[in-house]
Amino acid sequence: QSLNIFQNLNKRQFETVLHLFEVAIIATDLALYFKKRTMFQKIVDAIEKMETEEEAIKYISIDPTKKEVIMAMMMTGCDLSAITKPWEVQSKVGTFQIRNTAFTIKCKPMMDRNKGDELPKLQVGFIDFVCTFVYK
Repeated sequence: QSLNIFQNLNKRQFETVLHLFEVAIIATDLALYFKKRTMFQKIVDAIEKMETEEEAIKYISIDPTKKEVIMAMMMTGCDLSAITKPWEVQSKVGTFQIRNTAFTIKCKPMMDRNKGDELPKLQVGFIDFVCTFVYK
């Protein structure tokens, strides 16, 4: 029995789906988020000036790049929302990540156990600088 969920797509549709998967996965890279952030703000600014929702939808729909930028921001928002998961879930994910990470890697200050006293300040800074924009 085949589990190919793409079996009914033609070649062009399949390539489009793969492209959108790539966009979604790459969007979780925060380094790219900062590049897309400016593009996203321009889209938001343009939409805020529009009179109707239909006008905004048309503005976005006719340009694949705009749709990809919006999708990337949504992926980033979802990715960053991991900090709101219940402790039981966060604990399991964290344990999995620790088991699958080499212990020789130097941690970023926000992840360094030896800088636990700085953690709240670092987290607030991250939320202010990264999260607030995408959630706004």
